[in-house]
Amino acid sequence: MYFFSTKDSFSNVYSCDNLRVSFEMREDCLPNIKKHFENALRSDIKMFNPCFSDFKFRYMFSIDYGRSTMTIGLMFNGSKKEDSLKGFLEVNPNKCFDNMMCQNDILFLLSNCVGYSVSRWDLAIDIPVDREVVRMKKDQRKYELSQKSVVDRTEYLGQRSAPGRVKLYNKTIESGLDYPLTRLELTLGGGLDKWHSEFERWCPTVWTSKNVHEGLEESELSDTQKVLVELLRESPDTAQYLSRVNFRVRKKIEPYVMGVDTQLTFDISSVKEIVTQLYNFFKRSTVLEWGIAQKGTRSDTAGEDELWTDNPFV
Repeated sequence: MYFFSTKDSFSNVYSCDNLRVSFEMREDCLPNIKKHFENALRSDIKMFNPCFSDFKFRYMFSIDYGRSTMTIGLMFNGSKKEDSLKGFLEVNPNKCFDNMMCQNDILFLLSNCVGYSVSRWDLAIDIPVDREVVRMKKDQRKYELSQKSVVDRTEYLGQRSAPGRVKLYNKTIESGLDYPLTRLELTLGGGLDKWHSEFERWCPTVWTSKNVHEGLEESELSDTQKVLVELLRESPDTAQYLSRVNFRVRKKIEPYVMGVDTQLTFDISSVKEIVTQLYNFFKRSTVLEWGIAQKGTRSDTAGEDELWTDNPFV
């Protein structure tokens, strides 16, 4: 169940799996914001001890909405006085946005800000195939592999919590599903208005293969070659070890190890649809609804462009 989602012609499902919003608070509203999240009557809010270290947020809150939590940071300990008005929120829309308390907390917070924008977000693409038939091409980014078995393996590209980070893993195992599902998560930055260039820059090359188990027992491979195929499938770096096998043997066993590859095509219009849904959610909820209901909490002359600086369609 996703809050924002769309499906392409290949039945891949696109959604926003994580969202980080940076904002600048109005100085006169800061006490009200702190009071709202320090509410002792709300058992769902956890407040951490104040932090006065340089380049950290002074006040941190974690709010539990049941399926997931939202993290809020207030008053950045920067080198400038105005840094104390900076803050952020980080939340998973798929797991929190259907909770009205979460929406109300976001609306309250952003209605007391002079500006905000999406600084980082995770695009999730659910691919309805088994994990063992999906491979990701290594590129100039740092590559990591965590593998428990040929089906329970997670590949990473890039730096953690930074634009360009990619995670490819078995969603069937992670979520206890009864159908095949592989998930690709891609972290994008630069604001929603940069979504197209960010996606083209960071989207990895991914292949799906014909089921590698198909035909092995009925093949003309020797028993030794069949064992070699099974070992290579379980290898943490199949391609590297396969390249070290004798050329004649490698060409014979390669189809049973790697399968027949087909490069996945991701639909740019589906990515645009997710960006549109995100943009409309914030624009409609905060600028229109709260701009009327909370008249006086910010300048009545503040326009949409002043509050929302991430119009992706200008």
